[in-house]
Amino acid sequence: KKEEEEGEGLPENNFEGDYNYEVPEGGGDPETLEDLVREHLAAEPGFVNEEGEVMELREWNGFMKDQLAVHDSRPAFDMHSCCREILAKMEDLSLQSSGKRDFPVSFLDLTSGVEPYQACRMFVASLHLLNTENLEVKQEFPDPPLYKLISSNLAEEKLEGYLAPSQLP
Repeated sequence: KKEEEEGEGLPENNFEGDYNYEVPEGGGDPETLEDLVREHLAAEPGFVNEEGEVMELREWNGFMKDQLAVHDSRPAFDMHSCCREILAKMEDLSLQSSGKRDFPVSFLDLTSGVEPYQACRMFVASLHLLNTENLEVKQEFPDPPLYKLISSNLAEEKLEGYLAPSQLP
């Protein structure tokens, strides 16, 4: 009875025979995505526009190659240097606006003049700075966020000289 209770309500294993993968006629895996699409289209009954689909696939591959080339030409994303850049820019903009170091600054002001990909990186870095309590949000959605500088010392810098109590002499 215990075995019946354990198996009760569980679906049966019906995998046997449900999945039928046939090796392509050449005996191996397709070498390119185009070959894979051609094989898939050949297996689908009633699919007649193979050349149109292949052309769309070629266009997509060309588009993706261009996008990846643009991506590869950009500098690598370094979170810590981006955080330092934001903190320095926050101080400058705060002092320019009010003469105070902790005056709130709009994210739009922080990212003015930068390329969109860099603005995305700065947004991610600003989230990190919010999490480490270097920044504080003063205004939220739907308006662009206003950040207030709490500390210009990165969390990593705060821990540089730290010794755990067990490490003390």
